[in-house]
Amino acid sequence: MSFQHRYFLNYNKYLCYFLYHYLRKFSYCRKSSILDEKKNLMDKVYLKPPLIIKIKKNIPFIPDKLQVIYFEEYFNEELNNFISKEYEGICNLFEEKGYNFTYIPKLIKTLSIEEAQYINPTLNKKNVIPSSLISQNIIDKTMSFTDVAITLEGGLLRYKDNEDDYYIFSYYQFSNLDKTEIWEQIRAYLSAVGAGNVLYSASPPPYPYIENPDDNADYEFDSESQKLIEEIKERIAALKQKGINEMVLKSIFSIDSVKLSRLIITNEYKIILPDYNNLEITMYPLPKAVFFLFLNHPEGILFKNLPDYRDELIAIYKKVSGRENIGDMEKSINDIVNPTLNSINEKCSRIREAFIKHFDEAIADNYFITGNRATPKKISLDRNLVTLEEVEIKVDVIKTPFEYIKHKKHYNYIASDDDTEDSFPF
Repeated sequence: MSFQHRYFLNYNKYLCYFLYHYLRKFSYCRKSSILDEKKNLMDKVYLKPPLIIKIKKNIPFIPDKLQVIYFEEYFNEELNNFISKEYEGICNLFEEKGYNFTYIPKLIKTLSIEEAQYINPTLNKKNVIPSSLISQNIIDKTMSFTDVAITLEGGLLRYKDNEDDYYIFSYYQFSNLDKTEIWEQIRAYLSAVGAGNVLYSASPPPYPYIENPDDNADYEFDSESQKLIEEIKERIAALKQKGINEMVLKSIFSIDSVKLSRLIITNEYKIILPDYNNLEITMYPLPKAVFFLFLNHPEGILFKNLPDYRDELIAIYKKVSGRENIGDMEKSINDIVNPTLNSINEKCSRIREAFIKHFDEAIADNYFITGNRATPKKISLDRNLVTLEEVEIKVDVIKTPFEYIKHKKHYNYIASDDDTEDSFPF
């Protein structure tokens, strides 16, 4: 083969290679351009400015920015048929963007008495029958909190902000009711809606960490006493209703204001709430002893003064646990009354969990330990609601000074075999 012939073949090969990749790239760019043009066209067609709706803040629910509600003033058969059939797929699309899609007719069918009891524990499964509520009642009630007469023919309602005495909602009206077009409108809406779920916060802690202050437990109370174990978090998330769900639930089960239950301490030191269907609040002995300690002191206890209550806590723990010899628990009790440690906050967290796993915190905070920084922590429940059944949790003890821990940086409260009761520094 001559040189010219080989050169010609190589030239053709490279030319074909170049043309192939150029045309492929051109085709890809052209395809991308077409897709971009299609998206821009879709945006122009579907992303029209939403309506802004002001709803008075005295509406009986707290809006949730991550909740998108299908909302209509009058029944739209085509849209309702579409949503009923495609409900799961619609929910999945919204979840991918970090939002919760709410369709009120579906919501009404799924809410249960257990969820109702979480916001009103006085309800009884035997005598509560859900009303024959229809979603239109919820719509009418919501619209009664607006000042301006508007017509909503079927669209997506989402809370955006608040302004003076109003919650500000955006409303995206569906304009084309063809099945394919509804899907396109939902996708267009999701391409432009808010920022979705915020996964983290860069906010600084509320108080600076101070190494070994006398009242470090007080510094950490706000954050540490709020911590929940994962199991309780999941239970609360399943029961606690957010956004319009709360109003739907209250309407179905006719929930009004909730009265506080009496609290009974039985002769076995069980904690019973008789007005909440005889609900028993269970705790391990040590958190229960701390609960009884604070129940004994309606005036509250400053964390920096916790050492003064050591002997009283020990006496209560002996009653609750039924044990006289508590040598193995001595260090745990000493840690609780040590205001430089976090143990008291951990016990407060366990006490809080014991209540809020059964009912909403708006009710529960009357029963667990609360308080602001540098103020006495207390249980706010009216002591007239507390009944002791042939049992006594108040004990007469001498408050021994605990000055020792205020002058030492490191503490070891574990007794040696040679230690006697009098040799302890408290």
